[in-house]
Formats: sequence, structure tokens, C-alpha cells
Amino acid sequence: MLKKNLLFMFVLTTVFCEPSSASSSYDYDFCSDPRPPTHAADNGQVKMLYSYCPNINDISLENDTKHKLYSGQWFYTKKPPLELYTQTSEGLNISLGGAVSTVNAQSQKGSLPLLNGKEGFYIEFLARINDASKDHFPALWLNPIEHNMNEDDKVFSKNGLEQHWMELDVDEGGFQDGMLGTVHEWRGNFPYYINKQSAHPSAKKLDRTKFNTYAAYYNPTKATVKWWVDEELHNEEPAPSIGSSLNYYAIMNAQTHGKKQPYKLIVKRVRVFVPK
Repeated sequence: MLKKNLLFMFVLTTVFCEPSSASSSYDYDFCSDPRPPTHAADNGQVKMLYSYCPNINDISLENDTKHKLYSGQWFYTKKPPLELYTQTSEGLNISLGGAVSTVNAQSQKGSLPLLNGKEGFYIEFLARINDASKDHFPALWLNPIEHNMNEDDKVFSKNGLEQHWMELDVDEGGFQDGMLGTVHEWRGNFPYYINKQSAHPSAKKLDRTKFNTYAAYYNPTKATVKWWVDEELHNEEPAPSIGSSLNYYAIMNAQTHGKKQPYKLIVKRVRVFVPK
């Protein structure tokens, strides 16, 4: 029995700690693969918080807390209809105007956990768009749940009581040929906000019609964000200190740069890893 228990413990350790790039005799379910990417593990992000393949059946228009995804956020005047979402063998298809997030329109989290800024986190999206028009504005990003209609992100500053939050854009399309990851520091009171951002567009051309893995790691200790595309380091930028006091949810939406040309953002998988 002791030998069996030791073997069982070894298997569990292997499953939860082995980087996904390592060779292994185990078969893993693609949607729930618990192995961290090598670059996530190298930065101490080894514990899987969640890994899933978005599905149309995950999406809700209600303000419940039992779904993984919700159509629209609190700042939408009208929730995008479910007709904007379809399912194919490639993943969840989000048509122009569609937007899903892991919290509902009342800023309550669903069945997926929030990302704790105090601990830090790594997140990756495996996604593509169905054609390469520069009008398309696919966005894979994070916002803090404290930034809501109740303004729970308000803090005292030299300017008095004001909203102060960090937004983390893992990738936004249509601005240039490569990846664009940005960290924003917002502060002020509606509608007068000041936005300080650190963005570094990639000079490397990216084919967005093919599946790419867009990833970001927020390090609260160093107050930095790193970005990768397909496991290749893209950039590292400073992040505002306010980021470590907030809790984040994921957003995936298909926007436009103005011409409103129809397209689909196809999301195959989303994974999050945190410190052990």
C-alpha cells in the first residue's frame, strides 16, 4: 500500500508540475491540460487556476453566477445578443459586436475564479480571426472587477477620492502587423480619466488568420508585465503599483476600427497559471 501511495503521489506531482513543452508518456485532455508552458514555469507560474475551451453553452445573458462566460459587461448599454456566437470544431466563434467575459453585467464573477493581482498570474489565449482586414479589432484583455458601476476602485490620492485601476491588454489586433500588448493605468472620475499606457508594438509580422497563443505574465513584486506570442518573448513593460491590489477577469471581444467589416474571432482555449 505504501508503494502504491508513493506512486500515486509521484503521478500527481508530474501532472501538476511538468511544463507542457516537456516530453511525457501521459495523455492530457487539450482543454484541461494542467501543464504550465515552459516560460510560465520559468516565471514561477506553475499552478493551473483554470484551463478550458470556451463553448457557446458557457455563455449567459443573465446576472447569475453559475456560468463561465457572460455576454457584455457592466459598461455596455445593451448586452450583445447570443446570435453573435456560434460553435465550430475550432472553438467559440465571436462575431463582430460580440463580447464575452468571465463576470456578469453586475460585476459578479461566474464559475471561473478571478486573477489575484497580489499574487501575480500568467494568462494565455489560443485564438485567430477568419480574415486579415486591418479594420478588425479583436481584443483579448483583462479588467479588474473593482472597476464597476459602484466605483469600487476609488482610492484617496493627492487629487482627493478618485478611481484608479490597471487594465491589461494581452493582445489587440488591427493597429499594426504584429502583436500589441499594452498595460494601462487609469485614474480620475467619470468622465474625466487620465490614461497612462505602456505599449510596444511588435515589428514581427503576425498572421492572425492562423491560431496563435497570446500570453501575458503580471509580476506584482517587480511591477512589470511580460508578453509572449507563440512562446516567443515579445516585450516587458513596467506596470502601475495599483495593479497588485486588484482582481481581474478575462474579456474576449470582436470590435472594429471603424468600417464595421464582418468577421469572427475564434477562441480555442484559455489557460491561467499562478504561483504554487
